[in-house]
Amino acid sequence: RLRRLPPEIGALVALRELVVANNALHQLPPSIGNLRALRALDVSGNALDELPLELRALASTLIVSNLKRNPWRAMPPNFGSWSTADALTIGLVGLRTAPSIERA
Repeated sequence: RLRRLPPEIGALVALRELVVANNALHQLPPSIGNLRALRALDVSGNALDELPLELRALASTLIVSNLKRNPWRAMPPNFGSWSTADALTIGLVGLRTAPSIERA
């Protein structure tokens, strides 16, 4: 089981799908924001409690995001407006307030 993703993952700029579900990740490296071709992200079933702000750089390309089964403490401000995702799954267990999901 993975405990961390190396920062070098950000060098995979042509990566279209990243599935790291059911591991022991506690955080995502900020370099994940470099994955501008990413269309699908599955980080379900980890130990993530927050998302890096750099993930916002993927807002225009990410189509599917699975964020469920993580002990979320907080979502970034205006998280719902970040994504054009057709499918977004978030487990809200542990959050004190639900993230704003309004879109422009």
